[in-house]
Formats: sequence, structure tokens, C-alpha cells
Amino acid sequence: MSIRRQILFSALILTSATLVPLASSHAGSRVKVIVNPSVTGEKISRGQLAAVFLRETTRWGNGLPIQAVDQSTQSPARAAFSNDMLARPVAAVQIHWVRQLSNGGGKPPVVKESDAEVLEYVRATAGAIGYLSEDYPTDAGVKVVPVTQ
Repeated sequence: MSIRRQILFSALILTSATLVPLASSHAGSRVKVIVNPSVTGEKISRGQLAAVFLRETTRWGNGLPIQAVDQSTQSPARAAFSNDMLARPVAAVQIHWVRQLSNGGGKPPVVKESDAEVLEYVRATAGAIGYLSEDYPTDAGVKVVPVTQ
């Protein structure tokens, strides 16, 4: 690993460790998953969701490219999503992406700063999937999909 990547990796770990709580024992989800209406299917499993957001899966069943969108690493929704849906803290997801980028792997999901920006991105982007705070309102431009075990 180059010196530049080592410094980036160290900074990422130190920054993340101070911003992100460890995995939560919260029983219910604090976020809801939304998809663009072009995405077929009515539900998604936690395993499929993790594969989508870690880019282990890049296409929907109908062949449409998956366009995942994350929230800012400082967002409470991002922390809840990482803990509740990916079963790992945001810092662990960031480390995954540093490793992927170091090895020439895929790019991480697009990042938006707020629920409003995620909603707009998913509404406007075919194949998009994202998440919102549980109480954030949605509209007919997106589908809310339940997450199963």
C-alpha cells in the first residue's frame, strides 16, 4: 500500500471511530428502504441489501444496473442503516471501500447529504435504491420496500 493510501486509511479510521457508534442492539429498523419505480420486486432481504450496498451485486433481476445511494457518514440515518441492515458500523463499511479502492475494486455508492437529496436521487434515477429516516415522508415517485430476514 502506498504512503498516501496508508495515510488516507489511518485518517479514515481515526475520523470514523469518533463519529460512529458501535453496532446497535436496537430491535426495529430506524430507516426505510426506497427504490425507483423501475425496480421490480416488492421486498428485499437483508443479505441482498448488503450485497447491493457493498457492490457484490450490480444488477437487478431484470438486468437494470443498480444505482445505490448512501447518506453522509455523519448522518444518523447512515449509522442506523449500517448497523440495522448491514450489521456493521459505518467505519467497517468505510474500511471495506478503502480496501476495494486500494485493490482496484468497484466504486462505493453515490453519497447524498440528506433524506431530501436521497429521495430526489432515487425518484430521478432508474435502478436506484436508497434509504431514508423512518419518519421522513415519501411520495408516489418512489416505492418503499420492506426488508426481510
